[in-house]
Amino acid sequence: MTSTSRMSLLVVLLAATACHAFVAPTRTSASRVARRAEGDDMDSLLQGLQSRVQEMMTRQATMPIVVLDSMLPGQRIKLQSADPAFREMIEWVGVKASEDSGEEQYDDDSKGVFGMVGADRQNGGALPFGVEARVLDVADKEGVLHVEIAGGRRFFVDADRSAEDDAKRDGAVYPRTVTIAAPLDAADEADAAAAAAEIPALLRTWEDLVVGGGHEKVPDHLARVRRDLGPEPAPSEPSNLAIWVGGYINPLPALGVSLEIRPALLSATTPADRVQVAVAGLTSSIAHLDGSKPMW
Repeated sequence: MTSTSRMSLLVVLLAATACHAFVAPTRTSASRVARRAEGDDMDSLLQGLQSRVQEMMTRQATMPIVVLDSMLPGQRIKLQSADPAFREMIEWVGVKASEDSGEEQYDDDSKGVFGMVGADRQNGGALPFGVEARVLDVADKEGVLHVEIAGGRRFFVDADRSAEDDAKRDGAVYPRTVTIAAPLDAADEADAAAAAAEIPALLRTWEDLVVGGGHEKVPDHLARVRRDLGPEPAPSEPSNLAIWVGGYINPLPALGVSLEIRPALLSATTPADRVQVAVAGLTSSIAHLDGSKPMW
């Protein structure tokens, strides 16, 4: 919904509320009570709508977008590039981070944030969702920029590039407006917790097959991934657990033993959907690893 349509809807609701406020009283008290209740309902609807619009606006952010890979929160990756545009973008987000923190000059401890989205393999474009890429370290080695990043909050890229986005263009840096994913809903999380209960056992089976089958690409590969992702969430946190699973079985660098589930996890809108994706990713990978249903 655009800002204009939100405003139009607010105006309509305000007009409707005013009409109810000035309805002439009828002879029966029952009718007056019904009208009063109807007016109260409209007030509640208006307040709820205003609250939702305000909450969505507070979740909007502006950042440059890089189309590279579908990262998940907690995942880390090291990038290398000699592209002048990439260098300019990294310098831009660093300066912006310093300015946002109140520093007058560039601060090496404020490395900045940009958006990371994956490529859409269906049409060759960019996926409309991704994560904040928090810059952890930057080093220039003989003209090649080495950057380490970590996945942060999930977001959705606003569908249309706005005139405000165009006005923020700075050289090769082209910031876009994104909407940070809404906080997890406690009731929805509780409903999905039962389905997530099978994930820990699946993970232990998967780990045994990966390690026992010699599929780790580097020494202690899984241990390194776990250090990056942090502690494994409990099934009582189904969304966080599902996203953690995605980062574990689709690590960077890849193990090559699981289907790519990260885009599906990023686009999922409910905890139940995220759990379903994680379970499907684990079970298909286990079947591939134990030979019962090879995928390739």
